[in-house]
Amino acid sequence: MKIDKVVRIVGIIGIFIGIIIIIYGYYLHADAVYLNIFYKNHAFLTKSEIDSIKPGLYYGKIYMGIGFALMIVCAIIISISYKFKHLDRQIV
Repeated sequence: MKIDKVVRIVGIIGIFIGIIIIIYGYYLHADAVYLNIFYKNHAFLTKSEIDSIKPGLYYGKIYMGIGFALMIVCAIIISISYKFKHLDRQIV
């Protein structure tokens, strides 16, 4: 298997991992937003649910950013692999 195929496969796997990280970050963020909006007075929430609101908002955004950055980096790697595809044929 040539190195360009390996790079493309790793890039595609990285994009899927980035999508999973974005979904997880969105879940954390959406759960915290839901708890914050619909239970403004926090009367029906337990102590652990109240404590999970601010970290959920914060870490959810961080996870979504990391997933998006991973997807962009993998897309750049795949595009570079396709750009230099003709050079691999000339060397071999």
